[in-house]
Amino acid sequence: MTISPNAFSPASITCFFVPMRGDRPETTVSRGCAITLADGVTAGCDAARTTELVLNGETIAMPPLRRVVDALAPEPVRMEMEARIPLGCGFGVSAGCVLAGALALDARFDLGRSRAELGMMAHVAEVQERTGIGDVAAQLVGGVVWRRGDGGPFDCVRLDVPETEVSWHASRALSTASVLDSEDRVRALEQSGRDALAWLRANAKRTSVGEILDRSHAFVEDSGLLTDAGVRRRIVDTRNAGGHASMALLGHTVIATSPAAGDGWTSCPIDRDGARTLP
Repeated sequence: MTISPNAFSPASITCFFVPMRGDRPETTVSRGCAITLADGVTAGCDAARTTELVLNGETIAMPPLRRVVDALAPEPVRMEMEARIPLGCGFGVSAGCVLAGALALDARFDLGRSRAELGMMAHVAEVQERTGIGDVAAQLVGGVVWRRGDGGPFDCVRLDVPETEVSWHASRALSTASVLDSEDRVRALEQSGRDALAWLRANAKRTSVGEILDRSHAFVEDSGLLTDAGVRRRIVDTRNAGGHASMALLGHTVIATSPAAGDGWTSCPIDRDGARTLP
C-alpha cells in the first residue's frame, strides 16, 4: 500500500444463518453465528483528483464501497485496501472493505460519525448490492458472534468460548447473490437455519468453536450448500482425524480446528476486538 492504513476489519466466516428480508435494508437481518478472524482487511485513503478503489494493488469496482465513499467523502479519494484473505470465498471481504473503508474515511476527514452509524451505512450498502447481509454485524462485534437479529441487524452477542486457533483452506469463489436470489435455496436455508438457531439458543452459554463447526457442518449438508467435492473431502478428512470442520458461508472454503494433513491450510487466531481504526 502506498497510503498508510488507518482502519481494519476482521474477516467474518458465517457458520449458519437464516436471511430475514425487511421492508428496507436497515431492517434486513441475517440471524446466525459467525467467527471473525485476525486475517482481514486494512484500509487507508487520501484525497485524489478522481475517486479510485484499489484492493491488493489492483483497481477494483466494488459497488457497495463506492456507495459509501460517495456518501461520506467530501472530495474524490484514492482508497487503498489490503486483504489477507481471498475475495468471494466466504470471508466477508466485501463487507470488510466497506466497513474498514467507512472507518478510514471518517478518520481521514474527521467526519465525526459514530461507529454504529458507519456500520449501518456499510450494512445498507451490502444489502442494496446483494453482496451480503450479516457480515458487517459480526465484524463490528468481533469474536464468535451470535447474530440474534431480533432488534435489528446489530442485535448481536459475543459468545464466551474457549480460546482456539482456526485454520482455513479456500478453493474457489461462490456468489452470494446466486444463493440468496434462489427461492428454493433460501427455503432450504430457512429450515436448516431454524434448526441450527434452536441449537444455538439452547447451547450459547456452554458451547465451543468445535461444537459450532459441527453444527455448521450439519447445516451445510441439510441445506444443500455443500456441493464441492474438494471441500467435502477436506471436511471428511479433518473430522475422521478427530478435528472439527465445515464450509465457510458463502464460499467454497473449509474452516477447521486441527485440520487434516495437506497443503494449502492457513492458521489464524480469532479476532475478538472487531472493526477499528488503527494508530
